[in-house]
Amino acid sequence: MRLTFNCALQFVYFFYFNPNTKFNLFFCMFIFFIITFYTTQFYVTIFIFSKKKSAEILLAHSTYFFSSFLFESFCFLFRSWIRGFIQGILIESYHYQIIALTASDAFFFTFTLLFRHHFYCKLLFIVMIIYNFLFFVLDLTLALS
Repeated sequence: MRLTFNCALQFVYFFYFNPNTKFNLFFCMFIFFIITFYTTQFYVTIFIFSKKKSAEILLAHSTYFFSSFLFESFCFLFRSWIRGFIQGILIESYHYQIIALTASDAFFFTFTLLFRHHFYCKLLFIVMIIYNFLFFVLDLTLALS
């Protein structure tokens, strides 16, 4: 999340007047690409190219299915990526930042509800729903105030 935030800040303050700033911009774009690839494709790649026993070790919260690999990478890694990107790219506009964070919280709350059958246990699902709901309520309260 911190790397995504820093890369988004680089995109907000975009300039390349000398070789050092050009290198900094290139490096941030490269890191941003790596983080984006990792959060969206790494789990799926492990599912496709690894054996079941070794791929199953990667899953922390769900059972072994293809959709579980999508779910875990999307709900945990991509959620942090999205929140860091929103906070970095909209740093100068607090109101739009909070609205975007509220929308992303609502989306991930709904996404977690859709994948409720892939959790190891119901207690973990309840904890994740409460966690996502409380973030949604917090951001909605900040957006409305």
